Amino acid sequence: DGIGQLLTGLTRRLQALSTSSPELEALHGIAEMALNDVRQLSRLMSPTILDDLGLKPALNWLCRNLLSDEDIEYHTEITVPPDLPKDISTLLFRIAQETLVNAIKHSEATNLTLSISYHHHVIRLDILDNGVGFDSKAIEPGIGLSSIRDRAEAFNATLEIDSAVGQGTRTTVTVPV
Repeated sequence: DGIGQLLTGLTRRLQALSTSSPELEALHGIAEMALNDVRQLSRLMSPTILDDLGLKPALNWLCRNLLSDEDIEYHTEITVPPDLPKDISTLLFRIAQETLVNAIKHSEATNLTLSISYHHHVIRLDILDNGVGFDSKAIEPGIGLSSIRDRAEAFNATLEIDSAVGQGTRTTVTVPV
């Protein structure tokens, strides 16, 4: 909220001043872009759709929001129990979000499948892309991958990332419910 309010104030001041200078008009445009980015980030960080509609619509929204402008075709297959605990839904949403962002940044994928299945009190999230892949033994885990591992460990979930150069990547999280 604080950053958004500061940027809103800044954009309004710059808009008022922009008539006097092309440089200020350019700064106003930059501040507007920053404000829009902060608003989008805020929506992704606190997706009310998860609370309002549940995990399946939230994940479909996430895929549409992140992948539609990236030339990545995607398919979702999501089956979750209606009484899935909120903390498990949030965990799966956050891991999917980080995995999709990693795919956009690094994979060069053109196709991605996100699936969630539920069997015998276990939820399984699979995200498979057809990207360039990587050598999992040679890569240094960044903040995103570390975040995924930490989240999975906190819920006693298992995380498997299968990838090879030229073979795409499969991320699988299995969570006991």
